[in-house]
Amino acid sequence: MSAARGALRWLAVLHGTFMADTGLLHGAATEAAAEAAANRLGGIWPQAQYFHLGTRAAELQALPTGCTLRRLASQWDRQLRAAPQTVCHGDAKLPNFLFRPTATSSTAEQPTALTTTAADTVRDAAAVDFQYAGVGCGMSDVAYLLHSTVGKAFPAAPRDGDGGLVFPRPKGYCRADAAAEAADYAAWRSVVDPLVEYYLGELRRAIDACRSDVVDTDAVVTAYRGLLEPAYLDYWRFYMGWAAPMRPSIDASDEEVLAAAPGFVRHMAGRQADYSSDAGDVVDL
Repeated sequence: MSAARGALRWLAVLHGTFMADTGLLHGAATEAAAEAAANRLGGIWPQAQYFHLGTRAAELQALPTGCTLRRLASQWDRQLRAAPQTVCHGDAKLPNFLFRPTATSSTAEQPTALTTTAADTVRDAAAVDFQYAGVGCGMSDVAYLLHSTVGKAFPAAPRDGDGGLVFPRPKGYCRADAAAEAADYAAWRSVVDPLVEYYLGELRRAIDACRSDVVDTDAVVTAYRGLLEPAYLDYWRFYMGWAAPMRPSIDASDEEVLAAAPGFVRHMAGRQADYSSDAGDVVDL
């Protein structure tokens, strides 16, 4: 996983270096405060990520009104805005990172996220494509990177001939495979949890090296550790509204909406719905 760790280390340094410069370490980042921070930082976007809720009304409204991805969209957005804000890359997928060749690789070799060397070395990384860089929660970058790396190693959702997601809508569909989804989720967590802890360790090092005088490192790490699932599902909220050529009907059930998602995503969405105190919150932008 040297490539994934290299990209995570690069993100941790970015996030840790600018953590104090936003001035948004405590409380929710209002639109006005985020815009002021973005202007101070040289005119970056007030909110990073091309898929954030504020700019994806059409994709949200494409989802059935009662499904978890739509009902909890505003809650996840608030959680991410309430977290310590920093400068985010905004499009932190693996293809947007460059890696220094190792002694055993050629310059033409394309790194894969789950390639593991004997020593599991961390490859030096650099990033490109900053058009969506802006103020945001660093875990949004981390979740998107994990989607483009670890998430791809799990069973793919059904796709049509053009690569678009397919929503199977069998009559009377039910979650008969809940145990399989839970097992898929456990397997996914067994891979991503060490990567998240690696990122948080590197984030701690970056903050302590740059801004430990004004940033409560422990508070940042604790807040970010609890945001993996909201950040991951915040991306899937956009993806499921955008990627399907044939979307479910507006009154479709959660099971129908998420039938095209990997098992660990379906299980994660169920967990969020169960734990949410805001399960009736529907956002219509």
